[in-house]
Amino acid sequence: MDDAVFLYDKDSELASNYAIAIWKSLRAWLGVSFREPAPNERAGFDVKPANTVIIVTPNVMNHEQVKEAFELAVQQKRNIVFLHHIRTGCDLREEVLKAPEELHKAVEKALKEERIVIYTEDLVEECNDILMQKMNLKDPQPLQQAYQKRVADRKISIMKNSA
Repeated sequence: MDDAVFLYDKDSELASNYAIAIWKSLRAWLGVSFREPAPNERAGFDVKPANTVIIVTPNVMNHEQVKEAFELAVQQKRNIVFLHHIRTGCDLREEVLKAPEELHKAVEKALKEERIVIYTEDLVEECNDILMQKMNLKDPQPLQQAYQKRVADRKISIMKNSA
């Protein structure tokens, strides 16, 4: 079973391509799996996984399937994470507050708990690390060990190249 599902505006080519790019960057990570984005599939989103990651782009909350899946995820008490596509220039808070009024409590909770990831393709590895920290995973230990190794390798590389 997948650990998470992405909710995104399927009508937006930008959002669809972005969801696929993020999924591809995460595919190589052992111990975590995301449902593959299917932008051409007209069916709604399946929110069975424990984590629901909403890719925040302009007008994402206007997409009917996103609203329906978000509502279902809230009802099923899924962990909600907002992944902000920073290059779109949209205001994260403004976009997520476009959710239906009955979901504002869940939005505010996620914002208060800082379940937000600012994501950019330039820093994929670092952004993925932050995303993993915001998610509820069955066994986070292998991911934490891999994270510590990447940090150590990064520091060694800095020391080697600065000498």
